Amino acid sequence: MHTLGRLHGRFQFQRLFLPSSFSFSSSLVSPKLTRASSTRSAGPPPSQYQATKTYSDTRSDMMIGSLLSSMSRAESFNSSMEILGRYKEPLSVFDQLQVLKAVSETSIQDKATNMKSSPLKSNEIFQKLCNDIMGDLHLFSLPDLVQLLSCFSKLRTNINPRAADTVLSLIEESGKSLSELPPQDIGSIIKSLAFFNIRTGRTELIDHIVAIVVYQLTSETFDCHVSLRRVCRGFAILGRWPKELTDPLLEYLYRSIDVMDDFSVATIIWSLQKSNIPLEDWIFEKASTLILESESTIVVSFLLWVSGKSLHYYNKEFYDKMKEILLSSDSEHWCDPRLLSHMLWMLAKVRHYDPVLLDRAAEVALPLLYRMESQSLSLFVYVYGFFNHPSPALFKALEELLVSNRSTYELQGSQAFTIILWSFLVLELYPVPLIEQVFKDEFIKVNNYLPTVLQLDNASMTNPHLSLPSLSPSQRSSILSQTLTEKPITKSKLEKNIRETLNKLLHSSKGDSSYLFNAEKLHIPEAYMPNGYSVDAEILLDANDDPIPPGNQNFKWSQAGLKQLCMEDVPVSQKRLSKIFKDTKNKGEGLYNISSGWTDGGRVAAAKRRIIIEIEGPFHYAVNIKHELGKSVIKRRQLEAFGWEFIQVPYYKWYPFRNNYKAKWEYLKRNYLQKKTIEK
Repeated sequence: MHTLGRLHGRFQFQRLFLPSSFSFSSSLVSPKLTRASSTRSAGPPPSQYQATKTYSDTRSDMMIGSLLSSMSRAESFNSSMEILGRYKEPLSVFDQLQVLKAVSETSIQDKATNMKSSPLKSNEIFQKLCNDIMGDLHLFSLPDLVQLLSCFSKLRTNINPRAADTVLSLIEESGKSLSELPPQDIGSIIKSLAFFNIRTGRTELIDHIVAIVVYQLTSETFDCHVSLRRVCRGFAILGRWPKELTDPLLEYLYRSIDVMDDFSVATIIWSLQKSNIPLEDWIFEKASTLILESESTIVVSFLLWVSGKSLHYYNKEFYDKMKEILLSSDSEHWCDPRLLSHMLWMLAKVRHYDPVLLDRAAEVALPLLYRMESQSLSLFVYVYGFFNHPSPALFKALEELLVSNRSTYELQGSQAFTIILWSFLVLELYPVPLIEQVFKDEFIKVNNYLPTVLQLDNASMTNPHLSLPSLSPSQRSSILSQTLTEKPITKSKLEKNIRETLNKLLHSSKGDSSYLFNAEKLHIPEAYMPNGYSVDAEILLDANDDPIPPGNQNFKWSQAGLKQLCMEDVPVSQKRLSKIFKDTKNKGEGLYNISSGWTDGGRVAAAKRRIIIEIEGPFHYAVNIKHELGKSVIKRRQLEAFGWEFIQVPYYKWYPFRNNYKAKWEYLKRNYLQKKTIEK
């Protein structure tokens, strides 16, 4: 319907919410309305209002319709404002709302304009339009307020947040009247909350909306899936999923999923997964079917994300079929940057390594890189580092893009920027202009990926010939402390098994063939290294390949002790090490085993070989082939650069031994004494 027609159709309903004292002869209102009864009820039927049109009113409406039509065809914000500026006739507040709606629709069509630098913020005509509307909010009905909020959402970067907050307050005050709104308006409210990132507060408004949606879902005739998906997606984005909504939604989805449109199904499943709601098998079966059959790239993108996030199951046939579809020459799925990133990210989450697919994705992504948002770009690039899959052309183009638009990506999210650099690092690429940005104090303060920052600094320390930027001593100490002490301590599932085997092997090498597993330890289990890593075991051997004992067993440090050690120069003297341990040993339980790398005396001086034993379980490799993942590659590379011998124990070599202690013994003995990495 034409915008003008919708405007006429709303006039009667708009007046239902006006104060009883309001005079309809006001010059602000275009149509002159007369009321049949002076008594105002909570919801008088529209028949109580009768519109009396004059020739001037009809002419005015035609001019407004022409204005709205011209603005809807405008090519940009500026041109739409120029059209409005040339319009000299007076506008009622309701006409102004329709004008604002036309402007907001122009914002969606204007693909070439960057919303963050839009000229509307400084446009006097636009600001006057908004101010005039805000000055007459008391004239708006509840549906008008919802429409105004929707317009503000589309123009959110050009709207004062306080204006949106004022409109939200008026909507919230409507209380139970919200139940009279159509489902589309309910969905629009939640969508606007998500646009303005209202993560706290407005609980009364949300409670009313949840009650309305739950009631709608129990109705046999409810079929407004567009509204439902907006509500679900809004709650998921805000991280405010209401528990009361889960069961009714799942029940509705179960009985209606086959008649719902693909986009609504995908959005609702995505919202449930993002909100950490457990999903049943029938939902995943539907998701898999849609991924393979849907022609919508958005639907496939949403459900690929769900598949990767859930890790519900691994089905090689499913991924082979998906690969066949995506690699087909006529596939349109490659044209969507977000879909491309979600597809690869899903493969990374389930650890399905497909070099052919990655090569094809890199080829297709080259002309799309500039269109990717920071999050999509970081997910896409992360996968190449995750799988340790080189792509020279992709990373060359990526470096050029990031160097030329460095400030843009820094502003959009330091985490995304750091994730991208991690992939460069795994593939032994060192873009100096980009690394320099990561080591700035203001960048580090807002970064949650400090281990990656430390890995970048490790690369600088172990590659002096590259003249890479590096952290200052105070920065490194602070990050090292946070990296080692502020994350949960997790132990390998194989650690105890290998520790016992290793301890007996080491005692045997000294001529002790007893089965005294509680004898003096000849290695440090779960050792924390001075470069931010923790390893399953560390062994020092002398010139005769005999193990050197840790000493007085004081390698079990408290958190306070490790934090203080991080602030010291590394390595420190044995005397200083003992003093720190003595001063902090009672400040918390012993949780951390420190590596020999922290000290420069005694035991280390006598060592001719420093060996690290790392037990690599299934999550160190791709699930479909024995391909080592990037996180293991970079760890081994950097620790070897710092002077340790790195011995890997792959799970697929260790598992077959089961309880055959002798076989395990011979296996470790053969590999660590012969100075070789265990074969993969």
